[in-house]
Amino acid sequence: RNQYVGLRGDFGTVLLGRNDTVLKQSQGSIDQFNDYEADLKGLWKGENRMGDSITYFSPKLNGFTFGASYVAEDDAGGSDAQSFSVVYGDKSLKKSQWYASVAADFDMKGYDTQRVSVQAKFDSLKLGMILHSQESVSTGASTDGAMASAAYSVGKMVLKGQLQTLEDDDSFSIGMDYKLGKSTKAFAWYSNRGLEDSEDKSWLAAGLEHKF
Repeated sequence: RNQYVGLRGDFGTVLLGRNDTVLKQSQGSIDQFNDYEADLKGLWKGENRMGDSITYFSPKLNGFTFGASYVAEDDAGGSDAQSFSVVYGDKSLKKSQWYASVAADFDMKGYDTQRVSVQAKFDSLKLGMILHSQESVSTGASTDGAMASAAYSVGKMVLKGQLQTLEDDDSFSIGMDYKLGKSTKAFAWYSNRGLEDSEDKSWLAAGLEHKF
């Protein structure tokens, strides 16, 4: 997981160690199936947690925050790598109705990646979208994709849906979370991934999650 030391002050926040790049963090909470099989990393590059890194976040100014990650050559996969982001709002949508970000990776694990992300909350409904582009540094092959997600709260229950694409590949998921306590929930979800160059895959899951 993320392991770092850092300093925080009027200048912002500086972190040294192993950490998610600012592009990975820029997705906020738009990915409704994060850490499950339908996690957006199943189709897209850019979900990197890097060692030998320095991360900087600026102080918030009128709701905007600038972020940057620098990763040394040994961990980046052959050359130094950089990640940059500009973020507006609160990713949990508790302090603002809107969350938006623009982010880019340069030569991060062999890929240049760009994302534009937006999420909004309307009473009990959350809607999110990400536009994504990735290019292999070695071959120059470029692919584009998009993701749309929705979450609707009804009492202790959250109904979720998500669609993600990368050229002719796609991933579709529906699910439900039910809150059993402050740190415990029951969940169920179904995901299907359609791939152009290999067999399609699907998953069905139900379980309990408790955060310590």
